[in-house]
Amino acid sequence: MRPAAPRRLEITAARALGALAVLAAGCYEFPPVIPKDLVGSPAAEGWPPLAVYHPDSFHARNRWFHRQWSGRSLEGRIVRAHADEPLGLLSSPSRVDEAEILALLRSLDAEPVRELGAAGERARICDALFRGDLLREAARIRAEWPAGGLRDEILKLLEAVGARGPALTAGDERERALVPPPLRGGPWSEASMPSSAGLLPSPADPRPTRVFRTAAPNSSSAIVRGFASECWLIERSGDGESRRVYRFDRAEWLHGREPWRLVPGEAEIVIRSPLDPLQALRGPAAQLCAGCHCGR
Repeated sequence: MRPAAPRRLEITAARALGALAVLAAGCYEFPPVIPKDLVGSPAAEGWPPLAVYHPDSFHARNRWFHRQWSGRSLEGRIVRAHADEPLGLLSSPSRVDEAEILALLRSLDAEPVRELGAAGERARICDALFRGDLLREAARIRAEWPAGGLRDEILKLLEAVGARGPALTAGDERERALVPPPLRGGPWSEASMPSSAGLLPSPADPRPTRVFRTAAPNSSSAIVRGFASECWLIERSGDGESRRVYRFDRAEWLHGREPWRLVPGEAEIVIRSPLDPLQALRGPAAQLCAGCHCGR
């Protein structure tokens, strides 16, 4: 009766082959499906990253901006970044956020220093804008992010990479290319610095503020926050006052278009309170501008 053993082995092998055939057929019948919200898939919201510092959307500089300047949906998903937001929007980073940001900063830290001497003026200004954003984000994160996690490592790299090249400073000749539209003509004169705490450089918002005015009787005021950042305009006439907000769009500048965008009065924006730099105010642009009397 021993010869029956090979027969049982043949039956077992045949069954195994049959099972493999069913599995193989199943793989062809049910192909893998990419989730619609998977970051990197064509359907992911806010993807690919905006080209704000470098023409390649997937360059580490742009991907860093994508993490820092993107809002989050109610489900915690990343939504599209805004190239005209003065400061980053990420205030409660997840572990994934921190790990991704740290990896990107390490990649940027390992980059050779770019030779910008022969580059065009636009490339040099893009580089200066990038380094200024790094340093401002370091200040904001130090003031706002909770301690612990990867925060200290992120801060160290933000400051190291940001200091590797010149950022825009007061009196920089490159600043002339970034003048907001309201100040490009007319008899403007610079006024004294505002005394309001929220408009002075602070640990949470190191941007300087400059105030410009036109002569009476129809005097107007322009409050310029930072360089290539935002401008609040109050125009006075016999009919009253009109208020407008301009914001600098990094992506438009990179692509050679007018970078200053006039924010529609009804559009909701986020600004730092003129009274308290740690307080973020959200609302329609016209309403927020109307509530500020620090430029008078």
